[in-house]
Amino acid sequence: MARPDNLARLHHMLDAAQKAVEFSRGKSLEEMRHDELLCLALVRLLEILGEAARGTAMSLQERYPEIP
Repeated sequence: MARPDNLARLHHMLDAAQKAVEFSRGKSLEEMRHDELLCLALVRLLEILGEAARGTAMSLQERYPEIP
């Protein structure tokens, strides 16, 4: 079983990814380029995802290499 801190990080990663998809759904690349608020939100969500991924245990990263 995964450690509680790993589970929390995985939840943060999933939540950030789902929000990024939700926020960008139906938008063209051109629309996103001109929407500064959306760009900033997406960058922050990617930061959250990356920070959470970096904090997961090495054993979890080795077991599931498809997780960023």
